[in-house]
Amino acid sequence: MTPKDLLEYCYYYKGEASIPADFDRKPEGKLWVAEQFICDHPNIIDKNNPRRSMLDYVASYVSKWDPYGFRTPMEIYVKNVPDLRPYYEATYNS
Repeated sequence: MTPKDLLEYCYYYKGEASIPADFDRKPEGKLWVAEQFICDHPNIIDKNNPRRSMLDYVASYVSKWDPYGFRTPMEIYVKNVPDLRPYYEATYNS
């Protein structure tokens, strides 16, 4: 997949050069940065299930930088992919 292909799966990052002011210092900003990183490294995404792969990498990226508070941004993120909520809860809330 190319970075342009991955934008279809991004909810916060839309290809901007810098974080939008309305996301800065908010949970959405953490999600924006995670999606930007993933788009900069498109080879990490599983082509067979890119939506779940995006969720996994966003969760990994956010939890790396905020291991105790990553659930707040991830709850916001999962609202965008409600069909993946059971997977998210089973994987990250156990």
